[in-house]
Amino acid sequence: MLDKFKKQQNWIISLSFVVTVYLVFFFNVDITRYRIFQELWNLGHIILFIGINYFVYKKLVNPLKLPIIIELLLIIISSCVIGYTIEILQTFTGRNKSNYDVLLDMVGGGVAFYLFSKKLNVTRGYLKYGLSFLVLTFTIVSLYPMYVNVVDAINQNNDFPVLLSNTNKREITRLKIDKTEVAVIEKKISGVLSHVLKITFNPAKYPTVGLQSFNEKWTGFNSLVFSIYNPAPISSVIIMRIHDREHKTNNFEFNDRFNYRIKLKTGWNKVRVNLAKIKSAPLNREMNMDKIEGLMFFKINLKNPETLYFSEIKLIK
Repeated sequence: MLDKFKKQQNWIISLSFVVTVYLVFFFNVDITRYRIFQELWNLGHIILFIGINYFVYKKLVNPLKLPIIIELLLIIISSCVIGYTIEILQTFTGRNKSNYDVLLDMVGGGVAFYLFSKKLNVTRGYLKYGLSFLVLTFTIVSLYPMYVNVVDAINQNNDFPVLLSNTNKREITRLKIDKTEVAVIEKKISGVLSHVLKITFNPAKYPTVGLQSFNEKWTGFNSLVFSIYNPAPISSVIIMRIHDREHKTNNFEFNDRFNYRIKLKTGWNKVRVNLAKIKSAPLNREMNMDKIEGLMFFKINLKNPETLYFSEIKLIK
């Protein structure tokens, strides 16, 4: 009866391993546009590495009869090596490497050690509780960024049609930055204490800040509005671009998106963009206003650092 149970356990773990590998490497449906789905998807790394380390422990680690601390180190190190190898292989399928995914792989290794280590199960006293506490703490700390993203995704949904309110530092998780530095702060500007997004554009060809996580359904609204404070004594220029999901299939062509050159005088600059102009911006089609995917701000050929302050960004009717 026990042998039959072990065979069933092996089959279940093997099947879960095969399915997870398929999802990681070959599943092409993009459910990861939404951050909560993204974080649930990321949990698959933990599940995958629980399965991988079941076999690593059973076939490689356990037969060596090593001290329990060495067992744990081997499981964590093997998870890191295998995880990073998978991330490199994924680049050949069109996906990017992610250090956070490797960290989740190591979490899976730690959980596998807790579940499958025979020495841990028979160990008593402080050593068992200490190792269990170590694995639990490592798991909680590693999952904290996931928690932050999920909480902000819920707040983001509740705040809509405000895309960025600058009232919570978690909102930074909505941004993708390249050659820029960002911070959500309170700052006294023109005698008024304001919640602003501080963006420092560093010298580069295209220093960019992209708002990549927001409600993509803009139908029913008339305008996109926000203000930018320019503290410099001279005028400046920033480019805003907006694109929908179809823009990817059109090879990110310049004429297939909305491009807007904003000239900034010293002080506050109010910006109001008619969504009808955004909809009609692509050269050979209309932009899908229910599938807006990217809102970006960037500089061109910047020679010196420039700092700008953004008010809340929102849609209005």
